[in-house]
Amino acid sequence: MFLVLFLQKKRKALQMKKIALILSFIVAIVTSCTVEPNDVTAERIQNQNLIEPTFMSGDLNNVPYVNLRPQTYTGVTSMQTEVETYQMTPTVQYNYLLLQGSDITLTDAPQSTSILIDIRIPECKWAVGTYNLSDDLTTGINGLDCVARLIEIGGETKTRLVSGSLTITEFNLATSTIKGTFNFTYQRRNGSVYEGSYELTNGAFKYKLDAPFFN
Repeated sequence: MFLVLFLQKKRKALQMKKIALILSFIVAIVTSCTVEPNDVTAERIQNQNLIEPTFMSGDLNNVPYVNLRPQTYTGVTSMQTEVETYQMTPTVQYNYLLLQGSDITLTDAPQSTSILIDIRIPECKWAVGTYNLSDDLTTGINGLDCVARLIEIGGETKTRLVSGSLTITEFNLATSTIKGTFNFTYQRRNGSVYEGSYELTNGAFKYKLDAPFFN
C-alpha cells in the first residue's frame, strides 16, 4: 500500500513538472512573438528616418504646406542644400547656407497656391541658436543676418518680410544634418506699395548638409 501511494505521488509530480515545462515553453513563444514585431517596426521607422528627409513645412495664413523641397530637387541623387559665396570685395567674401522650399520643381507648371521660400543663413550663424530673420532685399548680404524671402508663385506676387525668427535646433556636420523652426510676418506688394499683414507659422525644416562645401 505504501509503495502504491509513493508511486502515485511520484507520477503526479512528474505530470506537474511536464505541465510547468509546457507552460514555460508557451510563455517563451508568446513573448518572442510579441517583442520581435515591435523591434522590427522600430528598426523600420529608424531606417525610414535615415532615408526619408523632411525638408520644409509651415502654415501660410493657416494653410498647411508640407514637404517643400528645393526647386532643383528631383530625386534622392539631388542636392538638398547649397552654399552660396558672395564676393563683396577682392578680400571679403561671405558664405551663406541656402535652405529652399517649394511645392514645384523648375520644370513644373505652378498651381494657384504654389510658393517658394528661400532662407539664407550666414556662416557665422551655422550653430544651434535663435536668430532674427529679415527680408533679403531690405537687409541685403552683410555676412551677419539670416535673411529670407517668400514668393507666391501661383499669384505672381512678391512679398516683403516685416519680422521673423529662425531657431536652429541641430547643426551637426558628423551626421550632415541641420534642422530647426522658423516663422515670419510679411506684406504683399500691390503696385509700388506693400500692403496687409500676413503670417507663416509653425515653420519647420530638416535638411541634409550635402553641399560640396561640407565635403
